[in-house]
Amino acid sequence: MPKNRYITAACIHFDPKTGTLTQARAGDVNKIEDLSSHEMQPPALIRRIDGEVSWLAGHGPAIGYKESKSFEEAKSDLKKGEVLLVFSDGLMRALNMDSKHYDLSGIQKSLQNLDASLSAEEIKDTLISDLEEFTGGRMLKDDITLIVLKFI
Repeated sequence: MPKNRYITAACIHFDPKTGTLTQARAGDVNKIEDLSSHEMQPPALIRRIDGEVSWLAGHGPAIGYKESKSFEEAKSDLKKGEVLLVFSDGLMRALNMDSKHYDLSGIQKSLQNLDASLSAEEIKDTLISDLEEFTGGRMLKDDITLIVLKFI
């Protein structure tokens, strides 16, 4: 890998029999203060039954940034009806007409306000609609990837 280049990545395993999520990350999110930055590798978010949004952390250095042979695993259990959202940093970097980032608080607000009866596809559509409303039609400067898993 060329000098001054690195890769951030996450590997998530979901066990549908137990509802257990296990994640290992390459790209640090060490403390809650890091979560407000639109420059960080986004965490996987979990929307709980009661609407609370938490994050599936775990950390390790970005690949190519520091030499490491192991990465911390983070575990969490999903209950029926709960949602896992995995997304690329392009979602947090989306800008509105006032050049403000959508950032993690915008994503959390969208997740908290979801109707719990929505399917995974409907959740994705709602998140995209919320993003489009926020940006006001401003062109995106980064790609956006969303993975929505609803445990049913």
